[in-house]
Amino acid sequence: MDVLGNLEVRWVQGFNNGTFRFVDKKTTCYTCGNFIVFLDMETKSRKTLQSPGSGIGAFTASGHRRCLAFSDLKLNPSIFVYNYPELEQICKLKGTTKLGYTALALCDTGPYLVCASSMPDHTISLWNWESGILLCSHPLLGEDVTALVFNPMNWCQIAAVNLSSLTIWNVEKCDNYHLMKPSAIDLPAADGSVIECEANLSCTLSRKLTHLGPQMPISAIAGLSGDRADDFVPLKQIKPKLCSSALCWSTSSDLYVGSKEGFLLCVNPDTLLVSVLYKPQTELNPTDESRTALQEGSFQSLVLQDCNIFAAGMEGILRNIQIKGNKLEVVQTWALDEAASSICFSPDGETLLIVSNTGCVYRLKPLLNDNIVKVLDVLCGDFVAVAPLYTDRSICLSVREAGDVQLWALDDGLCMGSISLQIHVTSMACCPIAQYVVVGTATGDVLFVEMTTKQKPRLVHRVHLYRVPVDHLVFDQGGNFLITGASDSRMFVLNARPSKGFEIIGWIEAPGAIVNLSTQYHTESKQVKVLVLCSKTEREINEGNVLLLMMLFVQELTGIRKTQKHTIIEAGMQKASLKNRRTNDRHSNIPALIMLFHFQTRQVVWMSMAVCVKMSCTAAYMRSLTLSALVSWP
Repeated sequence: MDVLGNLEVRWVQGFNNGTFRFVDKKTTCYTCGNFIVFLDMETKSRKTLQSPGSGIGAFTASGHRRCLAFSDLKLNPSIFVYNYPELEQICKLKGTTKLGYTALALCDTGPYLVCASSMPDHTISLWNWESGILLCSHPLLGEDVTALVFNPMNWCQIAAVNLSSLTIWNVEKCDNYHLMKPSAIDLPAADGSVIECEANLSCTLSRKLTHLGPQMPISAIAGLSGDRADDFVPLKQIKPKLCSSALCWSTSSDLYVGSKEGFLLCVNPDTLLVSVLYKPQTELNPTDESRTALQEGSFQSLVLQDCNIFAAGMEGILRNIQIKGNKLEVVQTWALDEAASSICFSPDGETLLIVSNTGCVYRLKPLLNDNIVKVLDVLCGDFVAVAPLYTDRSICLSVREAGDVQLWALDDGLCMGSISLQIHVTSMACCPIAQYVVVGTATGDVLFVEMTTKQKPRLVHRVHLYRVPVDHLVFDQGGNFLITGASDSRMFVLNARPSKGFEIIGWIEAPGAIVNLSTQYHTESKQVKVLVLCSKTEREINEGNVLLLMMLFVQELTGIRKTQKHTIIEAGMQKASLKNRRTNDRHSNIPALIMLFHFQTRQVVWMSMAVCVKMSCTAAYMRSLTLSALVSWP
């Protein structure tokens, strides 16, 4: 880095999760690897903030306070708080957490931050991020908290949810002393019924004996005492409860809870009473419209705006719900292109942001009855490979594991075009002389995608070569050959020219699983050297111990040397042994092998020392012998 100087990140692409937050009225932010990306909803311009720590864990932002907070990924992590748009670090909060944080939340009405840590601590803590002081903390019940939400009307009430329970934390304050007290919410059963608990008979004052003897609670019969006795529930009385999926505070400090089963609940934080506002119908009436009928998965995300609740779910419908007392009415619906994972409103309440699981972000202005507009199409999934488009140096390509090929502008990082191949991708390579890219798949296919029209790439050719995933795809620098490799030790050589229909020239079997491929093109001699790194071990293929050198002649492809009727592939494969790092064993050198392919007779002639073996070859495929068989030939 001293030689190159300071490198600045121009743009980043990617999508970690569905956490999008507004940091002001028109700017939203999300995490992307070790960066936080800020997206202007109007101009589509972006800027990035790199984490000063090791990665980004939990993340949150507040549009009213114009600040954001995130934790890093390392042992004894810290929480960083930044302001916007200056992007200056306000403070660094260092707690006692050993592994990481599972959830963060910023208060919109005060300088408060609440965080929940993972194992082994399992602690909820309240900070004053302006002064960097830890106000109070309390141990959790041993489960990771997935979401924290401040009450916008009263910051002393915080809702915390995990996979199996819902808790309201009340902050009590006396001068500079703060204390957090939990209030567990008893959610209804999975069918919506209220779970009745038997009275604790140990507190019953009665000196009279019954006909069957003294009355004893079931926990005492089980031999339990203390807190375990108070929390004991007989097995026959245990029922599966509703699972919370979304939280939203109302203007009257009631907590709306959406469940994965399609229930909408209302919780009074003072009395802890739970009322069922909506129960999904098992069978819909013919008169019910599909958009207004709420069902399982309809409450994936909730947000409140102007006394109305906006709900989005897995069925791809956004609903505007009006609640009057204990009655619920769907006022308006919008059809989405895909399922929504989260929604959030801007601080001024004019713009609604809709985020999908696939990495697409949509914008809606409900007050203006505007249409839903896609503002970001990042997509999700792991990147398999990234390469520049050699015919246009201002564009680079990327392919994801799910088969999404995207073209990116190097100047501003905008996505110029994309194509979804709908297949599991394992490798990719760009042709150096033509506008196309090859993609290897897990099913053993090689796909050819044409890039002449940048906005609309198209699949033009497909060939099936392997029964295992295609691990390696390499072009030579002259764009003459395409060499493929896989774990079954076979290498295929294809004609890289589109005018030849990407015909298969032949294949050869390496002395082991292929670990890596490298090519070198000599313009004067019109030869391509292919260096193959192989592994003859039966362990995981992550390093090689055998080098293989293969020669390819370009003259036979271009038709320059018509006097020679053979030698398109010369396997001058001199095996050079590499020192094995673990066993320090060396493989003995194998004499050079030469393979001659006659175009007219379609015969393959193998020469090893003084031995020649002739084999017939049909079409353009060359039937290969293993190197071990050639060496041990009598």
